[in-house]
Amino acid sequence: MHAWGRRLRTSGALLVFGGLSACADPNAQGRGLLEGRNAVFALSAIFVAAAVGLILGLVALDRVLQNRRRLAELGATPEAEPEGEEAEEVVAGIRVANARVPRWLYAAYLVLPLFALGYVMNAAELAPRAAEETDGTPAPVGPAREIVVVAQNVQFDSERYVVAANTEIKLTLDNRDSVPHDWTLFTDESAAEQLFKTDVITAATRDFTFTAPAPGTYYFHCTVHPAMDGELVAEEPTSAPDAGAQYTTEVAAVNIQFDTDEIVLPADSQHELQFVNEDTVPHNISIYDSAALTNTIFEGELITAGETTYQIPTPPAGEYYFHCDVHPAMKGTVRVE
Repeated sequence: MHAWGRRLRTSGALLVFGGLSACADPNAQGRGLLEGRNAVFALSAIFVAAAVGLILGLVALDRVLQNRRRLAELGATPEAEPEGEEAEEVVAGIRVANARVPRWLYAAYLVLPLFALGYVMNAAELAPRAAEETDGTPAPVGPAREIVVVAQNVQFDSERYVVAANTEIKLTLDNRDSVPHDWTLFTDESAAEQLFKTDVITAATRDFTFTAPAPGTYYFHCTVHPAMDGELVAEEPTSAPDAGAQYTTEVAAVNIQFDTDEIVLPADSQHELQFVNEDTVPHNISIYDSAALTNTIFEGELITAGETTYQIPTPPAGEYYFHCDVHPAMKGTVRVE
């Protein structure tokens, strides 16, 4: 029984450290001085080996010390233990039969697991970082109709802005300094002809509007601190489809494959998709946000050996994914532009 007890205690200690070290997910991103899953995995393996070696070393050292003490007490010649009496046994520094328990052993068993847990918590996150959430709206395409100009540390956050020519532009001036700034637009770097000027503001944010000039490159600076300067580029605005306009695209399914792997749709418009199934097995077209099929944008009805017209409210500009729900290998990309 004592041999089994010794083995159970040793196995329990190893399981404690193994379980704590297993918390270090190799797929998690490192933090602090550790970066990357390879570094986390390697250091975790090294620590596990060191921790196991330390435990076994402490147990072995304690047993040696206890045995020496017992031999010294018995005059260096241990006598045979009487029959019928249970012999004393030293298990990891603890005498089983009415012996005192070393205080340092309690501390070792307490501190080492806490140290292991602290290492794991510092080395890696217990779960991979969640992907940054977005509102699903792609970045605007083409010259901007709104710009934000940030003034900080006596400099603008950008030396170049691209706006839609001959269009009303909303400009937000965000002055984060405790000194006054403005934003003034000129025809060129000579600053001889002024086209637009904001109010001078200090540690504040204000919105302004101005009409962008004809296509070309212009110059701006802060009149209080002329070294804060840059260029404004006016480009022809991107034409957008008419609201509510109808567009038609045709896609055919033949021999269990689509006749195209790309569907191009106009953004923000009601769209008619003509689908022709020339096979004798059912097919459809469904559109998703990505190949992960996380969000369904449109799910078309199944048809067999026939044709139908899908009414698709197209999403914002961007790239999406489509396939046949019955035969997912029939797939492709949807570009909304």
